[in-house]
Amino acid sequence: MKLKGLNNIVYPLRLPSSDAAQILHCYRIQADVAIINADHGYNAVVRDIQMYYPLVRKEGIFMGYNFTLKGVNQAVKELVEKKNHLIQFWDFYEYFFMLKEYENANFFNKRTENLFI
Repeated sequence: MKLKGLNNIVYPLRLPSSDAAQILHCYRIQADVAIINADHGYNAVVRDIQMYYPLVRKEGIFMGYNFTLKGVNQAVKELVEKKNHLIQFWDFYEYFFMLKEYENANFFNKRTENLFI
């Protein structure tokens, strides 16, 4: 990031994604862009969506990779249907992205059983 002059814009968190999401929620940090690309199993992708989609500010971008994999495809399609988003693709459907047009960021409450979406 330093070499590209982005160290005041991009803040890498060298943590497991669930820990990083919890920190962002605790400090109520809204993301302009959230990118998911970790475990590609359905349950893991749903968990990543539940952790990171709420952090994206209104008119921010939620995106990810490996849309052609079954678990990613199914979880993202469920989000698109539930939120009525228009999904965009590039690189032969490998990457997906969507604009979060109508919702503000939504942070975890003290109780985290019924998180969001």
